[in-house]
Amino acid sequence: MEENNVLKEINKNIQKLGKRTYYTDLEFVSKETEIRSTFVTPIEIEEAEIGFRALYTYYSIPNVSASNNNFTFMYGTDIFSTTLPDGSYEVEQIGQYIDNHIRSLFVYTNTIVKDSNNNNTSLPTFSIQPVDSTGRSRIEVPMNCKVDFSVANSIGSLLGFSKRMLEPGIHYSDNLVNIVPVNSISVCVKVNELDVYGSLVNGDVSNRIYTFFPDVQPGEKIIEVVENKIFYPIERVSKIETITVSLRDQNGKLINNRNEDVTLILTLKYSEP
Repeated sequence: MEENNVLKEINKNIQKLGKRTYYTDLEFVSKETEIRSTFVTPIEIEEAEIGFRALYTYYSIPNVSASNNNFTFMYGTDIFSTTLPDGSYEVEQIGQYIDNHIRSLFVYTNTIVKDSNNNNTSLPTFSIQPVDSTGRSRIEVPMNCKVDFSVANSIGSLLGFSKRMLEPGIHYSDNLVNIVPVNSISVCVKVNELDVYGSLVNGDVSNRIYTFFPDVQPGEKIIEVVENKIFYPIERVSKIETITVSLRDQNGKLINNRNEDVTLILTLKYSEP
């Protein structure tokens, strides 16, 4: 019985030697980071593998979005709120935007700022700076002001602050600044809605076939090209009808690239029946 199985395997390998292997580049172009392509003519396969070849886009992943774009402060008994536009900010840029917005809020709306004695006074200025030696941030809250980081969608979490109220004075964040929320970008693939098992993530099978972190600054071009491709088997499929490819972060969430053009190329290696 064992000898027969060996002979069958040998015959199978001999038959494979006579089959031609094809290589086809599959290019996906979109403004989305999840792209589904349907083949007008499905590709008949006996065996197939797929690998990552290249990605071209711009680094436009925001660290400020609808989930953390609110800066709320009190000046005396009045409450004011600033909403930062989606974008990729450094800590100093967050402080600059808030100060500019306060200037616009008070000066260009002809609002007169009064102190506790009802006298005209200068505009409140919030100094927000990184502390490079500790990876935390520092905020100086001016007199007669408070900063409320307990509100929904507060930017405090990005700056490393817990949900609390800051009184006048100098404050250091409780945690490290979370200025780069994306730690890695993974290329994930499904064929006919079935995962292509490319790796193990924390011991669980995953459809990630390639992972990297862009070595560029926000706003710059991402050019990620692989010379020595690694191919992963496409299983449970006799013909390829659809392929879905997506860019996801370390937690499996779709990358928000703010509708920048994405060009992603995979290489399909296959033999026909």
